[in-house]
Amino acid sequence: MENIETRNIDDEYLRLRIKRKKIGLIVAMSITLVIALAIIIMSCVNINLKPHFIKEADEITIVTDQITSGSIHLNSQSENYTDFVEAYNSSFSINTLTALFSGNFGNYTIDETANEFIETSSSLSSRLGANYVKLYYNAPQTLYRKDGSAYEYSKFFTQNKITYDTVYFAFSDENGVQEVTFYFAVEGNLTSLNGTKRKSVTTIKVNANTYPIFENLENYK
Repeated sequence: MENIETRNIDDEYLRLRIKRKKIGLIVAMSITLVIALAIIIMSCVNINLKPHFIKEADEITIVTDQITSGSIHLNSQSENYTDFVEAYNSSFSINTLTALFSGNFGNYTIDETANEFIETSSSLSSRLGANYVKLYYNAPQTLYRKDGSAYEYSKFFTQNKITYDTVYFAFSDENGVQEVTFYFAVEGNLTSLNGTKRKSVTTIKVNANTYPIFENLENYK
């Protein structure tokens, strides 16, 4: 009788052990499936890392050593304006998986300085290199934080609002995600000199692959 009871207990224990293993295997497979699906989805879905408040510019200048004239000027009526905008937007659109491993999901910090922004060709070239884009706006623009709130804090003077009308960023001849710095020519941090307003530089850094802009230069050669 004892042997029968012992066998029953052993069989029940074995049955429960096998059941637990099956449940554990199913849970592990489910988790693996969810992770695999998440990776597949992230590799297919793109996010745009360009600061959301940077609108399409009224005028665009592309400065480059790749063409004889050295620069290209565009506006909404220009023949190649749409081509540039598409290349520009695609530069900041990268898949979610790449964004995850690069540690950037569109987060950015506004670095406000009181350094004067000299917009001469030599000064810009030394700061941005041989290939860069200038975005110009007819009306003053406001900087916004990532959360959508207007950036109004100034740590240098009593004025609590700064605006910009020009943005610069460099583009690369290498096809790959790199750190890109937006340089904003802002007003409000520096006092006027001889009646002339002075602009200072404020920056935002994001990740992007700006090679499509370089590749698009073929349209202007």
